[in-house]
Amino acid sequence: MSAASGIFTFLCHNTKGIKVEEELWNAVIDEMEEYYNARFGSQQNLPKVPQSGTELVTMTMHMVDFTIHDSNVIKTRKLLLMEQFRDERIKELATKHFLTGLEAMFTEIFEGMMVNGSLKKDNPKMLALAYTAPISSLIHLC
Repeated sequence: MSAASGIFTFLCHNTKGIKVEEELWNAVIDEMEEYYNARFGSQQNLPKVPQSGTELVTMTMHMVDFTIHDSNVIKTRKLLLMEQFRDERIKELATKHFLTGLEAMFTEIFEGMMVNGSLKKDNPKMLALAYTAPISSLIHLC
């Protein structure tokens, strides 16, 4: 199921049935989710709201750099892409990491920038989607 991603090949060894494999699978996914949220951010762990457009670009480029160069994230992205059609939890995580989580994070970031005056007041949710969707799509080419 998951050997192709390069992360979970150990699941194929020393498992004593589906229940053990499922528990290992969930434990590894939980660990990767925690790893990603701690380093990239999440709606519960937002980065500092940028005070300018330059700070926004710097923050975004740091996030993109992490996403395309961290070996654990690369393997996890591949796993999410491959397994989202076979596993409901992976499908939800893929949707979150590739679309809804980014949109929610950047909605809050853009709201903060509108409050601090570094962005014109507008619809932060639409701006977040317009900002993150093309970047997320390009990352899939990496």
